[in-house]
Amino acid sequence: MRAYSSFLVRCWLTEDSSQGEHSILQIEHIQTGASVKAASLTEVEPWILEACRAAKSKGEAHRDVEAAGDV
Repeated sequence: MRAYSSFLVRCWLTEDSSQGEHSILQIEHIQTGASVKAASLTEVEPWILEACRAAKSKGEAHRDVEAAGDV
């Protein structure tokens, strides 16, 4: 089985004299509206994978309920 999730990635580049340039990423899971902010994609990758797993689990539970109704 495959699970599909969509994400919107927003990226801001900020610069200040003491730290130089750095990024701020906001990742939004389209299906649930949940979002998280991070400094890098590596930092947010575990959250993305967990959102995919949660969506897959929810889809499997929904199919189980539908199948039970067919009995």
